[in-house]
Amino acid sequence: MRHMPRSRTLIRLLLLLCAASTVRAEEAGRYTTGLVLSIDTGSISIQPPARFHGQAPNTETYHIDPLKLKVLRMDVGVGGVHTSNATTTDLHVGDRISVKHTNDQATELRILPPPPVQGRIVAIGRGAITVRPTIPAAIAAALDQSFNVDDKRSEITSSTVAGAPARKIRYSDLQVGQGVSVLAKGRFAFVIRVLPAGQVMGTVNRVGASEITIKVAGRFPAGVSAEREFGFDPRKVEVFDQ
Repeated sequence: MRHMPRSRTLIRLLLLLCAASTVRAEEAGRYTTGLVLSIDTGSISIQPPARFHGQAPNTETYHIDPLKLKVLRMDVGVGGVHTSNATTTDLHVGDRISVKHTNDQATELRILPPPPVQGRIVAIGRGAITVRPTIPAAIAAALDQSFNVDDKRSEITSSTVAGAPARKIRYSDLQVGQGVSVLAKGRFAFVIRVLPAGQVMGTVNRVGASEITIKVAGRFPAGVSAEREFGFDPRKVEVFDQ
């Protein structure tokens, strides 16, 4: 009886393990986020965000089975984001959603809330703040957004160091000039997070050897660029998963 060399046995075992992991990942499903382009009784089409700077928009279409499909709505309210059951009739063109799918079969749809508004506090009034987006100053002032705030309903936190646990603060602790991320529904701020000095939140559009381009989080009119580019030293920069 011939014996298979140990090295070949190990390689075959590793291949089997990789195959098993792939099957489990496919069974678990993958997630794709994008804007709803169209939906009918048998399919849904979305437009995912570009993966790199300058990429042309693309469309992804998934089959849906109304009897098996799970639909959830994530909404902003007191305490942050809450999840509730929904149906496909709650979906509209332009909604931002997350699709859980196995290959081209959608098994779950999540209707996502609007992205947070990030910027600096430029005014504080009685029960309200005005935030200027973190984009070039030449156009930022025209995009100031005001939000109502209530200590009883708004969750306000502050973190002085990136990655450190946030602590709860009150509306009276907010100061003009602070960088904030605001999660709002309409004009009411349910969540206000005071950011560490110099922190910018957003989506990575491009990474080079010593520079990174970020699309700043927020809601901007069509044609307004929300991109900011930063240089960095690969030997000194710290990267962490929050």
